Amino acid sequence: MLVNIAKPGNNLEDWHILLVMLEDRAFVGFPPLLEREYGLKVLASLKRNFVEISPGRYLEVNILGKADQDGKKVLIVGECKTQLKKQNFPSAVLT
Repeated sequence: MLVNIAKPGNNLEDWHILLVMLEDRAFVGFPPLLEREYGLKVLASLKRNFVEISPGRYLEVNILGKADQDGKKVLIVGECKTQLKKQNFPSAVLT
């Protein structure tokens, strides 16, 4: 789906669609990065899903999946940022 962000009058729903599309693109690069940096072998496609945090209350999780790390099963839970700020980076990256 294409979203024309330059068109005046676009509503918040259009922006939300665009940001979700950007988050979805990140799924492609995560498995190789997780394996290279953390030794996590992703077992199935990473997904976005809702997790029940208490009866009838759900929280959207941007990155959810299962992996293997040195023979142990690991749950991958993550948040995807579409607007990065200075505090999102370790100080070593900013020097």
